[in-house]
Amino acid sequence: MAQIRDYSENAHTSNYSLSEGESGTLHTDRGATGIVTIYLPEDAAMGIYFTFSSGPTYAMRIDPGADTILLNTNSPADKYINITSPVKIGNITLVSNGFNEWYPLHRRGVWSHEP
Repeated sequence: MAQIRDYSENAHTSNYSLSEGESGTLHTDRGATGIVTIYLPEDAAMGIYFTFSSGPTYAMRIDPGADTILLNTNSPADKYINITSPVKIGNITLVSNGFNEWYPLHRRGVWSHEP
């Protein structure tokens, strides 16, 4: 698995597309004035991962494109997930299995699935 490369915050106030070269970085919606959608790289190699953190003001949407995000084994593959955390900061780290699926390494906060 790739090592964490950048402990600094990448604050996004508008939609943003990630690249595999950014693996191991932290992405937030600090300063946003509405929902921010972060797009995961499609067909990412195994071990590519990103950490996301969202404050209490707005939801952060993570969109895997043609890939899928599986939050647990009992849930269907979803188009994207939202983090909505009205009291605390929510965060999640997603890792690619190299087969068009993303899995959480950890998560905190309220996450919802959306088709």
